[in-house]
Amino acid sequence: MERIQRLAPLASLRSVSPPPSELREGVETGEIDLAVGYFPDLETNNFFQQRLFTHHFCCLLRADHPIASKRLSLKQFLSLKHVAVHAAGRSQELVERFLSRNKIHPKVVLVTPHFMSLPIIIGKSDLCATVPHAIGMFFSGSWTNIKTVLPPFTDAPRIVLKQHWHRKAHHDPRSQWLRRLVSELFNQESDEWKTKGGD
Repeated sequence: MERIQRLAPLASLRSVSPPPSELREGVETGEIDLAVGYFPDLETNNFFQQRLFTHHFCCLLRADHPIASKRLSLKQFLSLKHVAVHAAGRSQELVERFLSRNKIHPKVVLVTPHFMSLPIIIGKSDLCATVPHAIGMFFSGSWTNIKTVLPPFTDAPRIVLKQHWHRKAHHDPRSQWLRRLVSELFNQESDEWKTKGGD
């Protein structure tokens, strides 16, 4: 917002989080200018995409949790009770498919649709949540009762975050300006989370 207010002070943004089927239709019709994140449904010939950066997953525990190691062992991971997030985004599907493929079945005792509920839940329990690294780092930096640890699997999936737009908007000057701005602000080189709390 700081950059947009400086470069285009009369512009306004609206952030939306529709279900995948509505996202695809919204980008196709032009109701949504740009989809930024992990959206495998938009990887077709009708859409262009640009890779921004890649993130991994981490686990959230309360800061004074009895497990003090920086990386969970598989035994520790399976002994914990877990919170699963089923949000509008698709990143959690990556870790769930990985766990299922590797026959790792954590004890999920709570499912929530919101990442923002995690600090309160994790901070007052012995529960564990596996989340995208940037979310984990934000929570552990903002709430003193939350810490991040690495999951037990070193071959865990990576989240490739991209910006997607429909081919009809490819040559539109406003769309080009927005895409250029997003790629300047969000890329692997300027990723504020890449050197914190993990590999």
